[in-house]
Amino acid sequence: MEADGQIGNAAGMFALWCIVDTARLDDLLQVVFALVAQQVGLVSVSDVQVVRPERF
Repeated sequence: MEADGQIGNAAGMFALWCIVDTARLDDLLQVVFALVAQQVGLVSVSDVQVVRPERF
């Protein structure tokens, strides 16, 4: 355990949720991978349905 109470590299992890049109996904993933390439974590892609589109 590290001094700040985090186990291992947990302090260097972050989460990002982003809802985008499928047509923009590949370009977005290139940018995301460039940002997180040296980080510990994972990238997950899934289909979603927006139930209140007026809020977006």
